[in-house]
Amino acid sequence: MVNIKLQCFGLLLLAPLTACVAPQNSSFKFVEASIADIQSAIMQGDSTCHEIVDGYIQRIEAYDQSRNINAITQINPHALEKADAIDLAVSRNEAMPELFCAPLLIKDNFDTHDMVTTGGSIALINSVPPDDAFMVRKLREAGAIVLAKTNMAEWAFSPRETVSSSYGRTANAYDVDFVPAGSSGGTASSVAASFGVAGMGSDTGNSIRGPSSHLALFGLRSTIGLTSRDGVIPLVFDRDIAGPMARTVEDGARLFNAHIHSGLSMKQLTSSFDSVSICLSKGLGAPIGSLLIADQATINKARRLRKMLGGGMRQVGVIAACGMYALKNNVKRLQNDHDNAKLLADGLSSISELSIDYCDRQTNMVFVNCPKEHRESLEKFLFDKEIMISNLNRGRLVCHLGIEEKDILFVIDSFKEYFKRAS
Repeated sequence: MVNIKLQCFGLLLLAPLTACVAPQNSSFKFVEASIADIQSAIMQGDSTCHEIVDGYIQRIEAYDQSRNINAITQINPHALEKADAIDLAVSRNEAMPELFCAPLLIKDNFDTHDMVTTGGSIALINSVPPDDAFMVRKLREAGAIVLAKTNMAEWAFSPRETVSSSYGRTANAYDVDFVPAGSSGGTASSVAASFGVAGMGSDTGNSIRGPSSHLALFGLRSTIGLTSRDGVIPLVFDRDIAGPMARTVEDGARLFNAHIHSGLSMKQLTSSFDSVSICLSKGLGAPIGSLLIADQATINKARRLRKMLGGGMRQVGVIAACGMYALKNNVKRLQNDHDNAKLLADGLSSISELSIDYCDRQTNMVFVNCPKEHRESLEKFLFDKEIMISNLNRGRLVCHLGIEEKDILFVIDSFKEYFKRAS
């Protein structure tokens, strides 16, 4: 009954919110717009960054307090100046960064050099940090605009509700009689109400995931150590993680990639690794053992990332977010991966000592079972040829971007050479 009431009352609340408050000269549709929508409108000349940022500010002023949402604590007084600078760069045909003119809503425990940061406590009501949190700095460097700060549970303590001594109670944007959970409820409700295109929250045990689920958003709590916590007021330092909250997986992935430690561009991330197979197949319970067939530079990068990101290759994509982005932006090259996997499966099937499992449907994965007495020595033999492999009890061989037919044939010949010597 509670869920039904949430849905019904949510529709009643959002109906008037969808009446687009925007500058008169702009036809941009703010409700549930994505970063791609914003950037497309600017580059096609349908709107300017100034108009878009001003439109979001007008939405905040029109709806946040009048509808008793109370998600926004402060609007950045410099936001329109940043927008004007972006419009000037566009007019000069300059190369634009990944997140240009993305108006973001930042939880009030992220340091911002140009705005108050209270951590939800009235004790810090006049505290302006000397510099940005690392994540905020990286987002700005990627072209994003810090549009506003959002309310939070005091010191990020409550997972159930968002109430601060500095700014009061934040309501669920879909029904103000309900809570947005905590502690990042201000970001969740403001993103859901289209007060900005996306936002940032932090999570100790629930505070990104709970509010995201309450407001139908995509939220990401990543692996500890993958992102910096510099400049984020902590609750429990060995458990806190900060990350994006957005309406779409793609927007969440774009924000996430902009602030991760590795500094790889989204293009680099999705071209160097087949994060689709890594992320999604892991979630479907695929075996742990796998073979990365790639050029030596990619293998070396993969080894570094394994250590840095704290685990297997699935951490390169972290979750399906980057996999989805990779799929969308690299779909044309996937057929080449499938063809290479078929070639690999056919070649290895000719080796009587191996048992090969290759799905009839198109895939870039081949599963190999190797006799127990050969596993260790075969792994060493292949490793000496700069082919990384492990767990040949049921190894998962994955064909990645950049692999050519000659590379596949080299792997097949290497397997054959081993078993010829072993016999």
